[in-house]
Amino acid sequence: MSGGAILDEQGKLVGIHGRAKTRPDTNATTVLGIPLKTYLSLASSAQPVATAPAPKPPVETRNPPLTNVQTYLEQGNELLLNGDEQGAIKNFDLAIKIDPVAAEKRGLSLSQEAAQLAIFNQFELAFPRARLASRLAPRNDKVWFMLGVLQLETKNYDAAIASLNRARTINSRNAHVLLELGLANFIQKKYQAAIEHYQASLKLKPDDLSGLLELGNTYYMIGRLPDAIAQYNKAVAQNPTFWPAIRNIGLIKYEQGKLEEAIQQWQTAVSLEKSNSYYSFNIERLYDSAREYKRAKTQLLALAVALYTKGDREQGLTLGKQAVSIDKRYGNIEFLKENLWGDRLLKDTQKFLQYLQVQ
Repeated sequence: MSGGAILDEQGKLVGIHGRAKTRPDTNATTVLGIPLKTYLSLASSAQPVATAPAPKPPVETRNPPLTNVQTYLEQGNELLLNGDEQGAIKNFDLAIKIDPVAAEKRGLSLSQEAAQLAIFNQFELAFPRARLASRLAPRNDKVWFMLGVLQLETKNYDAAIASLNRARTINSRNAHVLLELGLANFIQKKYQAAIEHYQASLKLKPDDLSGLLELGNTYYMIGRLPDAIAQYNKAVAQNPTFWPAIRNIGLIKYEQGKLEEAIQQWQTAVSLEKSNSYYSFNIERLYDSAREYKRAKTQLLALAVALYTKGDREQGLTLGKQAVSIDKRYGNIEFLKENLWGDRLLKDTQKFLQYLQVQ
């Protein structure tokens, strides 16, 4: 039927029914009896019906009326850079609703940024990124792992264990999570619990250098020296350049009174450390590797003490000055205890440091 009214949902007239037909002589379609070309030319020149302009949405920096996930992520990132974590949360939450996959990718990226910042002890910048990462990617074990690592490093042990257990719930076969849980127990001197976690980690990754090292360290702390050396030797067999294990073998040899063997181990460790060749940086090991590296030069001071004790005072003095200049904490006996130095080495170190001060 032609000529009938077309009404919208409110009953307003918006058009009139017409009948389109084709003229056989020109094959031109007509609308309401008007040839199509003529209709289009008239329509293009017609003035639009004046209507009230639609109101513009209010501008809200922290919660913009957007629908593009990338825009929300970028806006959230900008707010994060400006120190507005709550504003970033609002934008990221909206991004999660639109595209959880894209949000998770951003979460992983933030987690890695947190790890990189932590290497330089910039925890005030690392923590917001790690927290937001766990919000953007709550089902990803890697981001909870990283948050737990940071909490552990800042001695927030309960929160660290909670985050690490969250990661383990998501992925029970993440060996790095089990390893970090072992470290959390080791730091709190819960050595048996630490051993159990390290062993569980090594069941999943038998050749993991960090796992072998940490299990050896725990055996060392409870006096199981042969077991400790066995773990260190396994690590060195896997990678002959793995100087942390070589360094710790030297610590045991020194406590056993085997001065020459300790010196040999530390000389090797000092030489290998310069190349830093064994580290493999990824999101799980990135910060952990850096954490181990921070205590690397302790072997240089240990070597200096051993040479001094042996009678080679000139070389011992040279290396000792070099070691202490790297990090003033190396002159702190409590710090050295944390780095697994035994009673014999600590006693000789105190004598050496007194000599160093006189010089």
